[in-house]
Amino acid sequence: MVCVVVAIYTYRSAIGVIISILFGLSISNGLSVFKFKLRIIRGVSVISCLEMIKVSLPIHIGLIGAAVLSQADQIIIGLYSSKSTIAHYQIAMQFISLPLLIPQAATNVIYNRLPEMGMQQREMFARKCLLFSLSFSLIIVFLIHFLSEPLIIILFGGEYLPASKFLNSASWIIFGTVSMTIMGPFWVVLGKAKKNSIFTLITACIFVVTSLYIFQKTGVNGVIGVLVFCYTGLAFLNIFTWLANRKMPETRSII
Repeated sequence: MVCVVVAIYTYRSAIGVIISILFGLSISNGLSVFKFKLRIIRGVSVISCLEMIKVSLPIHIGLIGAAVLSQADQIIIGLYSSKSTIAHYQIAMQFISLPLLIPQAATNVIYNRLPEMGMQQREMFARKCLLFSLSFSLIIVFLIHFLSEPLIIILFGGEYLPASKFLNSASWIIFGTVSMTIMGPFWVVLGKAKKNSIFTLITACIFVVTSLYIFQKTGVNGVIGVLVFCYTGLAFLNIFTWLANRKMPETRSII
């Protein structure tokens, strides 16, 4: 807490906030490692550590791509837009991120249940998860289009009403983010984590390059259009990958 206060006081800007976050994460993670270091040292060998790194690397690459895809739009718009536009866009994206809390919580259940299932059970379970992601996304998009304006007026005031236009346009992102989140555990079971991670990273790079060009022509709406296109493409890629590999074996390598 003292380090956080010092960081913010020393750098009274965005740099101070970033440093305070890094301090907080370093302290909390450091205390966790210190608390459990004896158990870790006694129970893990160098070979097992290298094996864990090898197995988890494809997933980590995918997470990097997903992080770039989810944050690059805000950085681009933040660099080249006015303060009011940035505020309106941030409000819209905060609304977009809220529905993801449910799928993110669901993945914990999916990861726990998949190892206990046979091939047919996994196929039925994946079918239900796909149906849930599609129906859930459509319901949320439908609600956003009808409730975005009154919600923004009630929560933020009429001066932030332009955020509803960004929210309506960006709502289709939910279709891609929900399906990617829900189906993530199944790619581990299918042994498609490496390919899926590469696709995500390539899509993120394409989005950054395309958005930098499109923004100069069409502004924020162009960036939103590219973002929706990228997420929708990944969503359909998830569906096609599942259809092509529906018969999941009992065990398969993660990579």
